Amino acid sequence: MLLTLASYISNFCYEIIFMRDLKDNFDSKITKDRNKKMENAIKDKDNISNKIEEFQRKYNRQSEEDEVIKSSAFGLAMRITTDLMSGIIIGGIMGWSLDKMFGTAPWLLILFFLLGVFAGISNVIRTANKMNKIG
Repeated sequence: MLLTLASYISNFCYEIIFMRDLKDNFDSKITKDRNKKMENAIKDKDNISNKIEEFQRKYNRQSEEDEVIKSSAFGLAMRITTDLMSGIIIGGIMGWSLDKMFGTAPWLLILFFLLGVFAGISNVIRTANKMNKIG
């Protein structure tokens, strides 16, 4: 009976030591897993930060290019408008002047106004063809 009791006690002590070792191993494994997860999370954060910075650089570059394109398109629209209006205005002024000089009102005004419209439209078409050839 004493031998059985000693056997139980030694098994109990062995199990306590084994459980403590098992717990230490388990805790160290959990700690290693946590550390690995933290390292992976930090790497993921760095990767995401790099992607965000790359996107911002690309977006800023694109927005600057868009502004240049918009400003050049606005300039081109203003040029086309000026070409059309200048032809009409110059034709009208020439026709009115010649009508006053020769006393043929309103025939030369109408003729030169129409010539001015034709000249303005031909300037617009010429500019549009140049724009098509360029880009």
